[in-house]
Amino acid sequence: MIIKIRVHTNSKRVKVIKGDIWDIYLKNEAKNGKANEELLKLLREFGKPKIIRGFKSRNKIVQII
Repeated sequence: MIIKIRVHTNSKRVKVIKGDIWDIYLKNEAKNGKANEELLKLLREFGKPKIIRGFKSRNKIVQII
């Protein structure tokens, strides 16, 4: 399954809003890969996630196996 994601960092709570593009709110800031680590940890409940595109971008494409 391939998902388009828009990441919002520095939010007060972690939240996932599903749609054509998933909006995911994360607590960590987007420095030193902390937000990407939190994103992958959050997506592990759906399977094994892998970021395909957007390592340094707010908009990401993630594959979940």
